[in-house]
Amino acid sequence: MKKKRISFLFFAVSVIGHLLPFTCAADETIELTAFGQTLDQAITNGLEEAIRRVNGSWIETDREFRMQFESVVNNLRGSRSVGTEVVKEKHISRCKGLIKNYEVLGQTRESTEQWTLVMRIVVAVYDPKNPRPGERRTIAIIPFRNPHNSFIVDGAQVSSEDLNRRLAQGLVSHLVQSRKFTVLDREYMAERIGEQSLLKAGSCPLSELVKLGQQLGADHLVVGSLEKVVADSAQKTVKLTGYVYTERSANMAVAYRVLDVATGKINWANTTETFLSSEDFKSLSAGKAANFSDELLIERMANEMSSEILEAIYPVKVVKTTSSGQVILNQGGIRISEGKQYEIYALGEKLIDPDTNEFLGQEEEFIALIEVTRVTSKLSYASVLDGNIQSIKTGAVCRPKESNME
Repeated sequence: MKKKRISFLFFAVSVIGHLLPFTCAADETIELTAFGQTLDQAITNGLEEAIRRVNGSWIETDREFRMQFESVVNNLRGSRSVGTEVVKEKHISRCKGLIKNYEVLGQTRESTEQWTLVMRIVVAVYDPKNPRPGERRTIAIIPFRNPHNSFIVDGAQVSSEDLNRRLAQGLVSHLVQSRKFTVLDREYMAERIGEQSLLKAGSCPLSELVKLGQQLGADHLVVGSLEKVVADSAQKTVKLTGYVYTERSANMAVAYRVLDVATGKINWANTTETFLSSEDFKSLSAGKAANFSDELLIERMANEMSSEILEAIYPVKVVKTTSSGQVILNQGGIRISEGKQYEIYALGEKLIDPDTNEFLGQEEEFIALIEVTRVTSKLSYASVLDGNIQSIKTGAVCRPKESNME
């Protein structure tokens, strides 16, 4: 199969969860000195300062996190204990998961109006890449824009609106089967924001698309346009024998973007073009009518687009390795097939843009090459072709080997 991909933009930005207790993936312990007019106020000030020190960058730049932080602070300041009675569990509960634990290592009361505390505080480090355990991110497929009214497919005129509708259905099906997303259906979206808004969304500016996603309650939006659909057939004759056969070809191009609603940034932007040769038609059209070029193109395109979206947001990762030499991956189903090869990379230092201080991703060090040997609905099993299995750690990222993607 021949396939061309033209990548325009990729930002390694993941969705931000809505409840902080479930988006804090690591802990950091710090010691500080806190002051207050009462013992309870000094503890409150210490906890607030600890959160600021550990998660200050997110408080300043992330709207969702800032709102949660302000809620925590207001809760702490507005619900003080009576007198100097301090209930540790109450403080921790009011911090909504941002404070895991704390100790007062020393305390002095310099006057009736001044307490000084030395505190050791365990703070949850905010990580926007981790959603709530067990909860899937929500994605909405906005009907693609129609820059062309129709396309000629196998000599017949097919409306681009019809092709877009079927492509969206195919994409929804593939994303649902991936078990990684909650996909909003078209009826729900039309009910929330109206059909006209949906149909015009492809040409909306980024800020309006973010508002649209917020209205829908989506974490991600997929928007784009169907740029090209071509399907031709021609009669060919073998000169030596006089045998007459039909040679077929088809291709489709879709330009699309995946938007992160919480951050207002683009996760992935690409123009994906897929091709079908005569050999592809023979292998793919079993049981279908010979002139179903559009169905075959849509199925292929939906599969390729869903794979790209999943790779951008949810790359395949290692769950564990076994004593028998198997590598277990965290995805299966229709996304992964037996015989597919992956390059495994260990994640290293975080990379920050020196101009914008934006998180760009992490260093990746090649560890091993694996090949999938068995696939279940949720997991896959692979064997190591190159590299040392002992060096493969849980959480390592798996990238499809380039030769498998051609």
